[in-house]
Amino acid sequence: TVPLFTIVIAHFMLHDDKMTVQKVTGLLIGFAGVVALLSKDLTAGAHNSVIGQAAVILASLFYAGSAVFARKLTQHVQGTVRGAMPLITSAIFMWAVGPLAEKPFEFPSLSITWIAILWLGILGSGLAVIMLWYLIHEIGPTRASLVTYLFPVGGVLLGVFFLDEHLSWQLIAGTLLIVASLAVVNWKSRKAMSESETPVKEAQTVK
Repeated sequence: TVPLFTIVIAHFMLHDDKMTVQKVTGLLIGFAGVVALLSKDLTAGAHNSVIGQAAVILASLFYAGSAVFARKLTQHVQGTVRGAMPLITSAIFMWAVGPLAEKPFEFPSLSITWIAILWLGILGSGLAVIMLWYLIHEIGPTRASLVTYLFPVGGVLLGVFFLDEHLSWQLIAGTLLIVASLAVVNWKSRKAMSESETPVKEAQTVK
């Protein structure tokens, strides 16, 4: 639901990321792909807590809002600074709340655990956040939010290759739909491409 929230918020908050039929169609196709991927889990969890489900939806709304406000308020902030801000803030919050939430608070004793922490910290958080903020400012929050459609695809594929999980029709159909959504949202006609290239050519001519 993150891209669906993002396109609505961006439409009212940003002048260069407006809602279009093409974007809405692509996002809905991607959402259908995610539903197909998680259809078994959704059925199994039909009786889960309503509060838990509401919390997930609320988190998606905040995630979408943060991307839009990041684009709007940090236009003139350096890229590395934009990426560092959420990481530093979350690290401070984690170290402040972690010892209170986990009792007793213990550091991992296994080396593989530290490797996993470093992997998640450097690649899964550090590099990923910097790349995400770059995409938010280069292609807009709506298109950048499409990365959230790839998360379940990556998780399911890793399960198939490394955990010998079953390759189901839901995986194939969902993946194809998500790939199709990326193509639809990012597709440009030849006319649109030529129009976007015209200002660049004119600027080069002036120089």
